[in-house]
Amino acid sequence: MYDSEDLERIRESREEWEADTLGPTLERFGERQEQFTTDTGGQPVDRLYTPEDVSELDYDEDLGFPGEEPYTRGPYPTMYRGRLWTMRQYAGFGTPDETNERFHYLLDQGQTGLSMAFDLPTQMGYDSDATMAQGEVGKSGVHRHARGLRAGVRGHPAGRGVDVDDHQRASQRAARDVHRRRRQAGRRP
Repeated sequence: MYDSEDLERIRESREEWEADTLGPTLERFGERQEQFTTDTGGQPVDRLYTPEDVSELDYDEDLGFPGEEPYTRGPYPTMYRGRLWTMRQYAGFGTPDETNERFHYLLDQGQTGLSMAFDLPTQMGYDSDATMAQGEVGKSGVHRHARGLRAGVRGHPAGRGVDVDDHQRASQRAARDVHRRRRQAGRRP
């Protein structure tokens, strides 16, 4: 992606920046921690990234375009230029009717999006009448069954951001789809 002369110029500029700009600031103030890591996975985060860090990058394979595999630039082609992102409230408890009442209250208070919380039997894949589900149905969210989903979103206008699909399953489906298509194309999953 980058010409070797450009990379060398950037490398030299970085060394100059480290000596003249960064060095004095570190001597005077230091940093809050010795090493910084990502919140998810604990991967180390370098102080600065330059084109040298991505000189071996295959644009189509490793980065791609917004709305297309490998989705590193986001799931939508226009991202937030098309519409602002939705701030979602994770809610759901008791019966589907109680959850519906809560959703209406939250939307009336200005909430722009809702994600339905499912109870533990639903999250573990149990039907509400399963032995392992006894005493747990509806305790920490709504049980996922057709009537429950219909009642949970009854009366909500379309497009108001009520999401009845739990994000974990949606992301698992998306990942399986990406891996399947990559295998079909003869690429590494």
